[in-house]
Amino acid sequence: MDMKRETAIPKLDELTPSLIDDLEDLYLTSKILVTLNAYGGSMSYLDLRKKLYVDSERLAVYTWPDSAHSEKPLFEVKVKPPTFKGKVYKLFGWLKEQDLIFTLTEEGKRLAAEIATRETTS
Repeated sequence: MDMKRETAIPKLDELTPSLIDDLEDLYLTSKILVTLNAYGGSMSYLDLRKKLYVDSERLAVYTWPDSAHSEKPLFEVKVKPPTFKGKVYKLFGWLKEQDLIFTLTEEGKRLAAEIATRETTS
């Protein structure tokens, strides 16, 4: 027996600041999953930020994946080894951000594929 959990999007008069934060967190987490899945499961911090139209501070929160939406981590964040060009840019202060790579974990791949499948069958 397949039990589907019915959830409804709250109406404006039902929203609270806490619920808005939860919805935003769910939205960004799901957008990261779907975007990474669409681009082969891995993207640089800069590319992901551009695709999501998210500022660096907001995306930085997601460099420490938590278990709010899954029992297992959904993606990993690793520091990309610096290139010679990157080292020179950093030396002169032209590069301020570390080059991070967001990669889907096995659980993230499974969930992202499930979301993508639902989207195409709905």
